[in-house]
Amino acid sequence: MTSSRTSALVVVLLVATLAVPFGTTPAAASTQADCSNRVVYDAFRFDNATVDAAANGSATATAQNTEVRVEQATGFLRINATNPNGYCVEYRVNIAPSVVSPAELGDVDSNDGAYTAGWHAVRDLDRDEIYTQVVFTLPAGETASFAPSKLRVKSLAWTGTAKDTGGSWWESVSDYSFGEEEKLEKRTYRFSATNSTETITVSLRNESTGRTIEDWTAMYRTSNGSAWTPVSTDTEAPVFVRQVSDHRLQFVFNDPDAEVRFTAEPTRWDKVKHSWESWTAGASGIDEFLEGLFD
Repeated sequence: MTSSRTSALVVVLLVATLAVPFGTTPAAASTQADCSNRVVYDAFRFDNATVDAAANGSATATAQNTEVRVEQATGFLRINATNPNGYCVEYRVNIAPSVVSPAELGDVDSNDGAYTAGWHAVRDLDRDEIYTQVVFTLPAGETASFAPSKLRVKSLAWTGTAKDTGGSWWESVSDYSFGEEEKLEKRTYRFSATNSTETITVSLRNESTGRTIEDWTAMYRTSNGSAWTPVSTDTEAPVFVRQVSDHRLQFVFNDPDAEVRFTAEPTRWDKVKHSWESWTAGASGIDEFLEGLFD
């Protein structure tokens, strides 16, 4: 086989493994305009009455002559903000996990496209809690509404603390783990987009124990009869993945009919299967493929 074909196969397998380095939680959205007047909304995180109302329907809070309203809707959360002042205001809205599952979404445009908010999952080390922080700036006399309807977060089925924050659309399909050192009750999952979800966030960290998933693979297919293909970072692909914080991945579905198969802590057999499917999806060089399986 030629060296170019060997290189192509190696690239495909490396992309399929997606061994990307973990980064740090991003700071506020870079698109935020500079504004020296900051108001922090903690009511949606610490005031029990406000948190309960927001979790079960809607709640309104005021601070420094500004107003923020948080509303629940099917599949998403809506934040409405008003700045009646004669000067700009930077809003930092902190929201309890009981109101919305924390997710690192990065920049989120307002409904009219006029403003951008930074939507972040923030870890409070003192309280051992992850909460949502939404940061945006409004000029004098302006209002804005942010409603990221593509929001879903998934936690893996950790041993002894299995958790499902998304609903029945997340399907655990195979591969029970055995042994004293295993972290997960199940390692392989399948998930897809829904009518209200085109971005699915997967948490690789158990916030209760601090355990993390260090190795994983992901494949997608666009129909039941199509071949499984490695998920890459190519934003033009039917499905692509991006890392949005230290231990969170986002799978973005450009094709609403696509399905992802995600394997955490893959075994040697899982890696062989992944490599074979990567090869059959378009790579060439069967002899190099076979030689590299157990390197």
